[in-house]
Amino acid sequence: MTNCIPCPPCEEDLPLTCEPYGTVSVGNRAVVEDDAFCTKTLTNPATKSWLIWDNGIKWEEYAALTGPLTTNSTILATGNSSKIGYNTGAGGSITQGAGAKTNAVTLNRPTGIIVTDNANLAADTSVTFNLSNSVIEAEDIVLVSHIAGGTLGSYNFAVAPAAGNANITIRNITAGALAEALTLRFIVMKSVNS
Repeated sequence: MTNCIPCPPCEEDLPLTCEPYGTVSVGNRAVVEDDAFCTKTLTNPATKSWLIWDNGIKWEEYAALTGPLTTNSTILATGNSSKIGYNTGAGGSITQGAGAKTNAVTLNRPTGIIVTDNANLAADTSVTFNLSNSVIEAEDIVLVSHIAGGTLGSYNFAVAPAAGNANITIRNITAGALAEALTLRFIVMKSVNS
């Protein structure tokens, strides 16, 4: 398989592999390639179109990607400012009920912000609260980061995911009591055991 020579108005850093026909989304545009003439043109599809590599053999066209994207290859972000993650609209936020850091919260999103209660947490002591979240499956990985509020570096965090929820443990690792409302960011990553 060879690369067509990029020609205007296509970007030179986005050559497409030569196939009889294919589309790939570029923002709100789509690049259409014709192997017979090795040309590329821009269209404005009503819905996004994607190219998916199929077992190292060919590109398959999908009019719109609405289900999970699966591949038996590696997905890499190669740009020096590229990211892999969630877009605006995927997240949410919730504030823990007043009175205790053990109060359960509910946020059915793959990523978001949890603001804990400012209840006192004694030195070298742990508390656990439950995050009810329909996105989480038992084999998933839930990452929690302390991003604001309270004293950064004064806590350790551990997460135990289960189907539809996760227990999040906060441990005060200092020699003194802390009474701080912590702003935590979490993300859910798909994982399996086999």
